[in-house]
Order: sequence, then C-alpha cells, then structure tokens
Amino acid sequence: MSTLPLSAESLALAKLPAVLLRWLALWDQLWQWEVPQQQCSPHWPAAQGSAPDGDGIWLGLASLDGKKIWLAVQDGKVTGGAIGEVHGARLCALLQRALTEKAGAVMIIAESGGVRLQEANAGLIAVAECIDAVLRLRAAGIPVLVLIDQGRGCFGGMGLIAAAATQVWMTPAARWGMSGAAVIAQAHGNTEFDPEDKALHARTHGAWHRSYLREAMLLPDDEPATLRQQITALLAQPVSEAADFFTLPVLQQRQRALSERWQTGKSFTDVISYWRSQDVALPSQWLCEQPRTAAAAEPGTVQISALQKRVLAQLSLNDTVQISPQGVVRGQWQSRYRWLVTGTAGGAESGTALVLAQAASCIQALQEPVDAVLLLISTCGQRLRYQEEMLSLHQAMLHLSACLFALRQAGKPVLGLVCDQAAASAVVSGGMQCDALWALPEAQIRVMSADAIARVTGTDMTADNLRPAQTAQAHWQTGAVHQLCDAPDRAMLDDWAAELLQQQRANKCLPLPDQRSFLGWQRQGRTAAYPVIQALQAATLHSLVLKPEAV
Repeated sequence: MSTLPLSAESLALAKLPAVLLRWLALWDQLWQWEVPQQQCSPHWPAAQGSAPDGDGIWLGLASLDGKKIWLAVQDGKVTGGAIGEVHGARLCALLQRALTEKAGAVMIIAESGGVRLQEANAGLIAVAECIDAVLRLRAAGIPVLVLIDQGRGCFGGMGLIAAAATQVWMTPAARWGMSGAAVIAQAHGNTEFDPEDKALHARTHGAWHRSYLREAMLLPDDEPATLRQQITALLAQPVSEAADFFTLPVLQQRQRALSERWQTGKSFTDVISYWRSQDVALPSQWLCEQPRTAAAAEPGTVQISALQKRVLAQLSLNDTVQISPQGVVRGQWQSRYRWLVTGTAGGAESGTALVLAQAASCIQALQEPVDAVLLLISTCGQRLRYQEEMLSLHQAMLHLSACLFALRQAGKPVLGLVCDQAAASAVVSGGMQCDALWALPEAQIRVMSADAIARVTGTDMTADNLRPAQTAQAHWQTGAVHQLCDAPDRAMLDDWAAELLQQQRANKCLPLPDQRSFLGWQRQGRTAAYPVIQALQAATLHSLVLKPEAV
C-alpha cells in the first residue's frame, strides 16, 4: 500500500462522493482501490460529455477500531447512482474479492434508483450477480452492511441488494423500497400512489416505517459516533450468527413472519392506519397528514399463453402441476430424478403473495427427498401497488432468492425456464438466482415496457427499437440466459441435472462459481463487465491520510 497525504483541496480533487465526505469521520483510515486504466461506461451518451471514471461508484477499504471493512459508495450525482454494466461490475468485483480474501466485513453506502435504463440488459444481470455475491458473503459468515442516507434513496435492484444485507441503517431522510411512487402512478394512476404527495412517499418508504418493520436501524442524522458503536457491536458477534441466514429454521421463521405481515396488513390503505392497528405511537408530523384512502386492489385471474401451454405439454406437466387463478405453479414429477416444480404462469404480477408461495415450495424441497427444482417463469414483473411497497415486497423477493440459494447450497440443482415473458425484479430475484436460466427463443425479458422507459428517460424509446434488446437472444448474449431451448423435455432436464450434480461433486464449495460475466464477454453481449472485474481482482490500494484539517 502506498500513502498519499491529502489536504482539504486534494480530497476534493480525489472526487470522493459527497456522501462519503459526509461520513468521513466514521473511519480511522481510508484506502482507495486503484487500477491502471480508467473504468468508464462504454454506453455513456456523447451528449453528456466525458464518461466519469468509476461509473458512479467509489471502491475502497476502511478501518474502524482496528477492523478492516471493504467499502463501496454509490455517487448519486452520476445518473442517480443507477446500475449499469461497469457500475454493477465494479460493485460485484468488490464483493467477490471480499469473499476470496475473507474480508472482515463489507459495507455499501447506497444511493440508487436501480437499473440504468439506457443499459437495461447489462444492468439487470449486474444486479443479479451482486445479489448472488452478497448471498455468498452471508453464507461465508462475512457481514454485509448497508447505509442508506439522504438523497435519491435505495430502490429497484439496489433495494433488493440492500435487502440481502446483514444489517441496514437509515438516516431520518433516507428512503428504501422496490418501486417509487412515480413508477406505480404510471401503471395505475395517482390514486394508487401519488408522486406529488411527498408526505405519503416519506412515511411509506422512510426510515421510521422500515425501522418499525425491523428491516433497518434508524440512525440519528449525521452521527458517525453512533454508527461506529453499532458497527463495532455487530462485528463482535460470532461468525455463526452471520452465517445462519440459509438454515431451514431461519428460512421457515422468515416465511412465517413475511406471510403474517402480508395477511395482517394487505387490507390497510396507508402506513398510518397500519400502525394504528398495531397500537404504535405515530411520529408527531404524521398526525397532521391526510392518510391515503384508496382501497387495495386484488390480483386478477391469469390467462396461460400459448407458449407456456407448449412448455407444459412438452414436459408432460398438464396432469402433474396445479396453476392457481393468480398464477402460482406447483407440482412434482419423477423421471431419472425427482423434480419439484414451482414458479409463475400467465404473465402474473409478482406480488408478495405470489413470491411467498414460490418460497414455500422451495422450503418444501429442502425438507423432502427432492433431487432438483424447476422454476417456471411467466411474469410481467413486480406488482406495482401501494400495499406492496408499504409491506416491503423487496423483502419477500429477497427471501425467495435466499431460498433458491439454500437449495443450491444443499446440492439440489435449480433450473429457471422463461416460458414467454419475464421482467424486472421478478426475474432478477427468481430466475437469475438459479443454477442456470433457460428461455424459449420467443420469450421476452425486460426491465420495463418501452413506454415506461421513454417516460423515465425522456428519450424516444419505441417498442420497435427496444424489441431486439428485450429478446431472450439478447439476454443470452449478456450471459444472463445460459441456454435457448425451443423444445425442453424431461430427458433434456435430467441430462442438465446429471451434469450439474457431477460438477457439484467435483467442487467443494456450493453453489458453483458464478460465470455469467465471462459468458457475456465470450458471447460479445456484455464486453466491459468481465475485464472490469478481472482488473479489480488485481487492483492495489492507495491510502488516503485523513488529517483533521482534511475533514
């Protein structure tokens, strides 16, 4: 390590994110990862000038009371902290290297609206890779900490990554959720979630609500001493407490807690009425606010597409699986291996109830003599309703990811199969957390609709010019889809399971290593991510001497 003394002026020149400067007093020492070449987005719009080095995420190492903490800090001033190919690859590289080098802990200071829509495909798989990397750290007993501060909040894919963490802290002005009010209003109007109602947004996604749901710790604003104390106490816990995230009793307990919360809370129209029903004293400012009163909408009945019917027929599943009116798939079959089938049908909206039903099937597979699991996928994406945000859809989705990880860790192969469509966080937390993801060539995989992307980005995105990017072929090129399969049958799935089981026997650590960034580079559909990850695996650290006058 080399040491670079920095004055206040040179600290500014180092282009540290503003949120890192805000919390600089938290650390005793700070190091920055350095690579020989700049790491810029190859997709950066020329009209916006030069692409920023680091693509909106700062990577380093910090010491706190003698403990080394690997540190990633998102810069909300760069595309709102949105995750693109290079941004996501840099975060994933830090997480993967922290696992390899057995880090004491990892911390992410998060500020992101989710996937960078101009790099939608690369951003989608990057989020999936980061979730996988965080879960591997958790399995190894390495704490992953997240701080959400004031700013743009933590939403979309980044909201899922935060949900995977060991501990989340939020300052009073912080926001955390799955979908913002504007996205929900675009789908169902302002009566569902009014983006102009700042008070509603603040109490629904805010720190008080999330802390009372026991998803985060409410941190006094700009008090590094309090955070130091809490981090020190957390890191003093035995490693076993950090690694039990995937044990059957913990998964079952979390399944019960999330199911009870949903059943209890889904009929309430506002955070205010929800907490009043729990006899919880509300923040004083809420008493002057007008509660939301729109009734909760019920999920509709799904219609199975011709493509999914074809898959069911080819796999001879018409008599062996059940599909609920809301699109939950359940079933089993016996061939060379005993398979459990779960997943979604009919382009269903992936809401809390649907996601928890799939998680329940995964927990069932952990308890029974099941050899492999098939996750059938037909979903239009996460359910965009107020109650889903109020009751933390991101927690249910991450719980499904953890259940899938537990199956893979137990040596039970999990295959995802996109029958006709998959979208956004629903496929990131489900299909992209399997050992492999297959898709019919005709299937569509997207972040959101063309109209929604056009409204959010302010660009002329039409269905015609987006269609090539939303094909299964395009996602095969990024490495997100492992195989395009026109006619999957039981023999084909058995062959895949046999090969994976053989690979598992030769590998001491399960799940098997994530090779998707290499596949994207090899297939020329995501050429920047793999070189960025490789460069950061060999990066060196430079020390930033934090003199009092520099702070």
